[in-house]
Amino acid sequence: MPKGKMIMTELMQQTLYINSQYDNEGSLNQTIDSEVDSFSDITYRTLISEVKNDEIDNNEILEEEYGISLDELDNQMSSEHFDKYMYDISFYIDNCSGGSALAFDLIGSLKKFTTDQDGNGSHHGVELLQTRANGPRKYVFITNQEAEKWLIEQFNAEGHSVKIVRVD
Repeated sequence: MPKGKMIMTELMQQTLYINSQYDNEGSLNQTIDSEVDSFSDITYRTLISEVKNDEIDNNEILEEEYGISLDELDNQMSSEHFDKYMYDISFYIDNCSGGSALAFDLIGSLKKFTTDQDGNGSHHGVELLQTRANGPRKYVFITNQEAEKWLIEQFNAEGHSVKIVRVD
């Protein structure tokens, strides 16, 4: 039976996907294709509290601002609302909650991965890049197997339990 730190490591196991069909872009805990497939599966609660960073105070404000009631918070957004908040949702996924953003933040937090003031950096075949073209977005690119090995060494050295999986 595993004990202590081993249990915590098993609970915190993450997967860094290298998406070959997207120029070896890295994404954490989901492939780029699975992220795209789930893009519109956002509830009103997520839109309001995470994407818009608003408080869910009372029914009156929800009806006034979003046209919904408290009992609709956990419903998937309507296509009308999704279209209305598409830019905000895209920004949130591309920079906060999406697989690429999470991979960017994790790799950028590694002690041996130095970045510039914007968080961009390149080491041992791993590149972190924030771009403003077509809207702001965080990217991670892992160019080869040497980069994968280097990342695994860094993750292990800092106590992160991350496996790397290459997908087509």
